Amino acid sequence: TGIILLALVMLTSCFVGGTFAKYVTSMNLGGDTNGTAGDGSYARVAKWGVEITGVQVDDTTGKGKLALFDDQYAPDDTTYTGQWSVDSANGDLVVAPGTGSVDEYGKPLTGALSIKLSGKPEVATKITVTAGVTLGGEWKVNGQFYCPLIFYIGNETVNGSTFTSVDDLNDAIGDAVATYIMDPNDDLADLTDGTGDDDITVNIGWRWPFHVNDATDVKDTALGDAAAAAAAAEGGSALSVSVSGSVSVEQID
Repeated sequence: TGIILLALVMLTSCFVGGTFAKYVTSMNLGGDTNGTAGDGSYARVAKWGVEITGVQVDDTTGKGKLALFDDQYAPDDTTYTGQWSVDSANGDLVVAPGTGSVDEYGKPLTGALSIKLSGKPEVATKITVTAGVTLGGEWKVNGQFYCPLIFYIGNETVNGSTFTSVDDLNDAIGDAVATYIMDPNDDLADLTDGTGDDDITVNIGWRWPFHVNDATDVKDTALGDAAAAAAAAEGGSALSVSVSGSVSVEQID
């Protein structure tokens, strides 16, 4: 029995010894919070932090309205020295020749609503500006469609006087989508700082040019007469305009 047990111990000792003697090389993979150890497997989520707000542009009127339209408009030159060259009789928001929320270059006027972007996302982004217009009443002169307003959608411009139907005008405004591509870490506020000629103003605006020519004066007058007639008529449909829009910022890849 002793000889058998000794033989079994000698036979199995090589297996037991093998579990306690071997070559081992190891490495702990991973990284610390700065990604400097191991293979740098630590990472944080890339920053987004984009904000879109409507802002008043140098509101010196004291009315503090955030709107594309107003009930009073200051004169553009020194011909008329009064405070307001256009003044709504009942406080309704109005449009008239020589008024607008932007100047002839599409830059917001004093008291107008502009769009402010902020944030430095760490990803490439696309800014998209769209708009829509609804005209109420009959914008017609001698039976023909006429809209003297110019609409500004970001860096796109749609001149209403060049269209022969409200549907064509609406289609053109819908197609006038303004887009801006920004690199990672770009400051989105640079689009709206308005400090130089190369700056882009992200806004949705409008303008009714004053005295383009004698022909447009006649048409503009006809619209003003139609507005007066509609106001005088009981249940009359006033000439009106409504502008809506949206601004979105999205990641692109």
